Amino acid sequence: MASETDEGGWSHNCDNPKTAASLLVHFLGNYYTLMRRIAVKKSDGWEETMRTSRVALAGNLYLMMMQMRRHNHTAVAKYLEEVLELVTGPEALSQKTNERVFLLAKEIGKHADHWRSKLPSYKVIRAGTRYDPVIVVTPPDAGPDTKGAKCYELSTFKDGNGISGWKVGEFNEISQREALVAFSGMADGWGFADDIPTEPFLSLEDALTFVRTKRAA
Repeated sequence: MASETDEGGWSHNCDNPKTAASLLVHFLGNYYTLMRRIAVKKSDGWEETMRTSRVALAGNLYLMMMQMRRHNHTAVAKYLEEVLELVTGPEALSQKTNERVFLLAKEIGKHADHWRSKLPSYKVIRAGTRYDPVIVVTPPDAGPDTKGAKCYELSTFKDGNGISGWKVGEFNEISQREALVAFSGMADGWGFADDIPTEPFLSLEDALTFVRTKRAA
């Protein structure tokens, strides 16, 4: 991921809709919390505090918008552009503006959910006692006959079996037929892990880290 440290010292990574949605909630939450405090108690220097806070929010929104354009997330960039115009406009703190900003944030959240749903992900479908062996599949909703599905196995038994091309300590691709063996009587001796995660992992590396943690526990 590219870090925008070259743009005004901004160090946030914002190259996908999910990150944009999270940062938007973060920045808007801080901004509106401060505005509410100022509205309740206008202490000395409140006008300058409001001005600098609005400038900081505008700067962050602008950089997010530019990064979304750079990474071809044009719809999200357009929503951010409207948010930027609203929070820097003359009716920035009006109820109507707040409601519109909230709706735009929800739309960006929908784009984030859609973007994430298109990412490759890997689901654990079988794990032996102490997570050895482990079988994962992608896409996570693949069935035994799903065309194009890929299966992977992590196994200390196969690690020591001298299988040609087998990468020790890593997930290795296996056929769907081989994966089905894990659900047959031939694999009863594996035992069963009792806490297999229901949510998929975004990468094999994430799945491997999880398994290593479980094995070390």
